[in-house]
Amino acid sequence: MALLLAALPAAARAADPEAFNPDNQPVKIVVGFQPGGIGDTVARLFSDAVQKRLGQRVIVENRSGANGMIAFEASAKGKADGVALVQCTTGPMGVSPVLPGLVLPIDMNRDLQPIARFVQANWGIAVPKDSPYKTLADLIADARKRPGALNYGHSGIGSLQHLAAEWLAVKAGIKMQGVAYRGTGPAILELMGGRIDLVVTSLGDFSSQAKAGQLRVLTLIDDIGSPQFPDATQASATVPGYVVTGWVGVCGPRGLPASAIRWWEKATEAALTDPDLQKRLPDYGLTPGYEGAATFAKTIAAEQARWKAVIDANNIRAE
Repeated sequence: MALLLAALPAAARAADPEAFNPDNQPVKIVVGFQPGGIGDTVARLFSDAVQKRLGQRVIVENRSGANGMIAFEASAKGKADGVALVQCTTGPMGVSPVLPGLVLPIDMNRDLQPIARFVQANWGIAVPKDSPYKTLADLIADARKRPGALNYGHSGIGSLQHLAAEWLAVKAGIKMQGVAYRGTGPAILELMGGRIDLVVTSLGDFSSQAKAGQLRVLTLIDDIGSPQFPDATQASATVPGYVVTGWVGVCGPRGLPASAIRWWEKATEAALTDPDLQKRLPDYGLTPGYEGAATFAKTIAAEQARWKAVIDANNIRAE
C-alpha cells in the first residue's frame, strides 16, 4: 500500500488525521456469492492484483444469500471508514432499484456509494449447437414469421438475462416467450438439450460449453469484443442500438471519507495493470474497464434508466 502514499511526505500524512491509511490492517471486499463461482473468482483475482501491485492485504469475505442482498445490507449498515467494501454488479445496482414489486432491505441508491468499476462483462446470445439460426438476422426473421414461437431461458423475472431478451424483442419488433429457471446454469443445460431456442446472458455463463462445441455463440451483444471468440459478430450491426454490457465494481456505505474513495480508485487503477489479471479475465468473459466514483455513478444511473424503460414497456414486475 505504501506505493500510493510514498509520494506524500511522512509529516504531511501525519498532519492529516482524515487521510485513509490502512497500512496496519487488511482491507476487505464482501462478496454476495458462494466461493467457487465466477463472482467469487473475480473478487479474488482483483484482490490478489491489489495486493501484488500495492502490497496491501485484501480479504475476500463471502456472505451469500437473498440474491446478494445480505452482502449489500451488511455493507450499507457497516462502518463508513473505507476498510470494508462490497462487490457490486449490474443486476443489483442497475436493475433491482427500478423493478416494481421487488422488496429490498436497503435503498440501493441512497445507502450505497459507487466507488470504482474494474471490469466489464461480455454478453452474447447462445443457441443450441444444431440450431437452424446461423445469424441474428435468421433468428429475427423466423421470430417475425412465428410470433411467440421462440423460447428463451433466463434466471428469473426481472433478471438481467430476462430484461436483455425482452429489450431485443422490443428493438427487433418480435415476440418471444420467456422460460424462467432457478439460475442461469439450468437454463444453459436446457439450451444444450435443445429444449429452448436461445439464452441471452454473460459470455462467462456459456463460453466453456461454446468452446467445447456444445453450444454456439450466435452473436455478441456488448460493445467490447471477445478474444475468446474473435470472429463473433456484434448484434448492433443487425439491431442498431442493441448493446448490453455487464460490469463488476466496488461500492461502500454512504458517508465514506473522500480520502478512502480516492485510495480505492487508485488501488483499482493499479490492480488493472497487473499482467496476470489481464491474462485471466478473458477466461471468464471479462475485460478490464476502469471507472472512478463519479463516472461509475453515472453508469449506474444510465443502466437504471435503460432497464426501467424496458420494464415499463413490458409491464414487468418481480415475482
